[in-house]
Amino acid sequence: MPSLDIAISPIAIFGQVKIENNMSPLRGPLLLNNAKEKKWLNVTLGFLAISLLGLLYILGKRAWLPRMGGPFAKTYRAIHKLPNSQEGLKQAVSKVHESLNATASMSVFSNNIEEFLANKPNFEPLKLEIQQFFSLSRQVYFESGATHNVGANPQAWLQSFARRCRDCERGLIPETLNKEMNRTRA
Repeated sequence: MPSLDIAISPIAIFGQVKIENNMSPLRGPLLLNNAKEKKWLNVTLGFLAISLLGLLYILGKRAWLPRMGGPFAKTYRAIHKLPNSQEGLKQAVSKVHESLNATASMSVFSNNIEEFLANKPNFEPLKLEIQQFFSLSRQVYFESGATHNVGANPQAWLQSFARRCRDCERGLIPETLNKEMNRTRA
């Protein structure tokens, strides 16, 4: 039998191989597909941007977004700046009256609250608090002995009432208004 010299190349390379050192022109660059990660990153960034805009809209105090420059938004900011005194309380009650009248486009009194709520149904959850506000107004301006049932600090109650009215005029009607009202009284 004749002897044949056959040269074979190894099928597998044994030992540690670094792809970066393989300079073969037949091999293209090693690319990883990251399209799925880019898509999820874009979706997450979009959701974050929408959430931040929503929070800015809900918690914002300035009037550069739609439905943010209403009368109660201005009143809420003004009450926050008033001194905590009897004169400050009178000014705060006056500003809330002005906001109620501007929102209703009529003069709102304790005897026509139902008409106001029929025209502005967003304020329906605040019916009890609007009645309490008119009791406080009667006590501040007319009858010093009248009871108002708004707690020991009426100016703080007025500020939270103006904030809830601001939320209602923006179309935000939280179901936890009664819980929040009880928390501010305590």
